Amino acid sequence: MLRLRTQKDFRYVRSLPFCYLCGSALTGDCNKDHSPPENIFLEGDRTPPLILPTHTNCNNRQSQDDERIGQLVRLLHREKANQSLHKWDAFVGQVHGAPTPTGLIQGSDLRLLIWRWVCAFHAALYREHLPLNSVRKQVHPPIPSGRMHGEKVVSDRLPDLYPIIVEEIKKNRIAKQLDSIVCYNGKCVYDCVWVRADRGEWLCMFALRLYNWETLGDPYMGGRRGCAGVYQTERGCPKDASVGTSLILDTKSKSPLDPFEEI
Repeated sequence: MLRLRTQKDFRYVRSLPFCYLCGSALTGDCNKDHSPPENIFLEGDRTPPLILPTHTNCNNRQSQDDERIGQLVRLLHREKANQSLHKWDAFVGQVHGAPTPTGLIQGSDLRLLIWRWVCAFHAALYREHLPLNSVRKQVHPPIPSGRMHGEKVVSDRLPDLYPIIVEEIKKNRIAKQLDSIVCYNGKCVYDCVWVRADRGEWLCMFALRLYNWETLGDPYMGGRRGCAGVYQTERGCPKDASVGTSLILDTKSKSPLDPFEEI
């Protein structure tokens, strides 16, 4: 079981010899990247941060996306300043079954933003590069998605694998078989575990929580859910990674789509 929680743990991570974004050796103009970006968090929650070395050019390409997701998470802080979602195209639509119109946004794909952080978490835990592209993956944000059909909003269907990922995370948390990163004063928690699929390939199933961002969802678009996903690498299961338990454990709960719900 690999765990990153202390200042000492995170100082060790800063010595990675490669850029976690492109995977190349750190030569030329380099800097460091907070992942997730520190401006998402309240000032009192900005330690210990997860900081990884990057090439300056690789890091600068991500700044606009960081601002967008930062605005979403800051809504949880109920801040008056910087609360408008000016980086997003915000509008109002009618969700089926909802008594009043629902606030909607469109812009950058949240899945891509979260995936970048998962690549950082993988590099920090296993000291190897996880490509931003060319990896089989599913990323499911805590905010439901949908599409406009006339004046109505049609919710996207969650894939069948989603509740399986959540159950696997909960089961291995009970068995203490999760690799984890806890940073930013405990307001950012990442858990993952490696399991074998039916055809024998290794899959990493993960869950991510920032503050209580599962509350940003809409009860008429699937209800409370957390952020979870899965990916597969060409290298397979990293050395020393936590492997899923084969025990049958009770994970029944009130929120089957929230991987961080206490059981």
